[in-house]
Amino acid sequence: MKFPSRKMRPPEKKAVAASESSEIAIITIHGKKFVSGLFWQPLSRARAYMGEARELGKKHDWDIVAIRRGRARIQAGFVSKDRGALKGMYSLAASLAGVLGDRWIGAFAVDDQDRYAVVAVHEGTIVPGFDRIVHGFEEAKQLLMHGINLLDFGENVFAPQAFGVALQEHDLPSVLKPKLLRPEYKLKQLTFGLTKKEIGVLAVALLIAGVGIFAYGKWAEHQEAQRIAELQRQAELRRRALALLEEQSRKKQTVKALEHPWAHMPSALAFTSACKEASAATPLSIAGWVERDSSCVAGSVVVAYVRGQKGATVEAFHDAASSLKDWRVAVLDSSIEATITRDLSMPAAGDELLLDASAAKMRLASEVQGWGDDVAKLVSIVHRDISVPKPPPALPGQVTPAAPPPPEPTWQEFTFEFKTGLPPARHVERLKDLPGLRLTNITATLTQEEAKLEWTVKGDLYANR
Repeated sequence: MKFPSRKMRPPEKKAVAASESSEIAIITIHGKKFVSGLFWQPLSRARAYMGEARELGKKHDWDIVAIRRGRARIQAGFVSKDRGALKGMYSLAASLAGVLGDRWIGAFAVDDQDRYAVVAVHEGTIVPGFDRIVHGFEEAKQLLMHGINLLDFGENVFAPQAFGVALQEHDLPSVLKPKLLRPEYKLKQLTFGLTKKEIGVLAVALLIAGVGIFAYGKWAEHQEAQRIAELQRQAELRRRALALLEEQSRKKQTVKALEHPWAHMPSALAFTSACKEASAATPLSIAGWVERDSSCVAGSVVVAYVRGQKGATVEAFHDAASSLKDWRVAVLDSSIEATITRDLSMPAAGDELLLDASAAKMRLASEVQGWGDDVAKLVSIVHRDISVPKPPPALPGQVTPAAPPPPEPTWQEFTFEFKTGLPPARHVERLKDLPGLRLTNITATLTQEEAKLEWTVKGDLYANR
C-alpha cells in the first residue's frame, strides 16, 4: 500500500511540556509526567519477575523500572533515578502500548520545538530502541521508516500527515487521557535505602547537634542496626515466601525450593485446568463476532474475536462482551478486532525431585509422538542456558583470596513446543506425574475452513544435570 506524501510542517502540540536529560526525556501531559528512553529487556521468570528485575538493576546500577505484562512475556524498562525519572511517573511507551494495542508503530509530535516521540510495539512487546524522543522531522521519519522496514506492523502505522507513510494520526494529549492510564504503567522503585538528599539532611542534623566523634560512633551503630534489620527483613520475606509456597502446593517445602523456578510455577495440570475452565466460559460468537484464537499464560487468558460477515456493530459487541462476568473488553483500532481478558488463579506447584534430562525429554517426546504426526507434532525441545552470577572482582591492592565462583546449578532447563489437534488436557493427564514439567502458554486457534480447534502448547522442562 502506498501512502500520500505532502511537504508540510507537523502540527504544534502546545498541550505537552517537556524537559530532557541525555537519552532520557520527561514530558508532561495533562499534568502527569511520562518518561521516554527506557532500556527494555524481556524477563524470563514469570513467577519471580521482580526479583529478576532487581538483579539486573543491581548489576547495571538501575534503580527505577517499568513492568509490562504482554500476552506471552513480561518485559522490564530500566532507568536510573539520577536521570530525573522517579517512582510514580508513567512510562510513555508502556502507557501508549496499553492504550493502542499489541502491534503498531508511531511517531507523535511532542511540542512546537520539532520533537517527536517514536514508539513501536510488536506482538505485545515494546521494541528495544523504539522508546525515544528525537529532535527534528527528518530524524523522526528516518527512525520510523527503520522500524517499518524491520518488522511487520500491518496498517497500524501512526504519524502526522507530513510523514507521508500513515493513514492515521494520533496526538499524545488525546491518546493519553488520565482516565485511560492504569497503575501498571507507572515506574517502580527497585532499590531500598536513603537517597542522597536524605543523607545530606542527616549529616546537617548531626552537625547542628554537635555530637562529633561520639555521634559518628552512634551513627555507625545505627548503620549496623540497619544492616541487621535488613537481614532480618530479608529472612522474614523468605519465611513468608516459603509459607506461601507451602500453602499453595499443600506440602512441606525446604528453603532450597525458593531457588528453584519450577517450584514457583503452577503444575501442568493446574495450568491446563485453569485455562480449560476459562475457555469454556467464553462463547464462540458474541453479537456475530467470531472467536479467532485464545492465549492462556500464567495469570491470565486472552480471547480474540473478529467481526463476522453478519457481525453486529463494534458498540453492540462491546456491550454484549461487557456482560460476561470477570472479563475485561478491549476493542482494537481496526474496529473489527477485539479481545476479552480474564485473570486466572494458578497456585504454585512447589518443589519436587527431578529426573535425568534424557529420561525426562524421552518421556515428553514419546507422549506427543504416540498420537501420530497427523494428530500431534513435536516442534522442539531446546536447552536453555542458565546465567550464573559472577563473583565480584578483587579490589585494587587486595591480598586476600578472591571470592570463589558460585556453584553451578544441579539442574538444567529445556523449553518445548508442540502442536496438537487434541485438547491439551489429554496430554497433560498422561504427563501429570512427569517431574519438572511446567506449561507457560496454551494457544487455541479456530480454523474457519474446517471449523475445528488446534492447540499450540509451550512450556519448560526442568531436569537434573
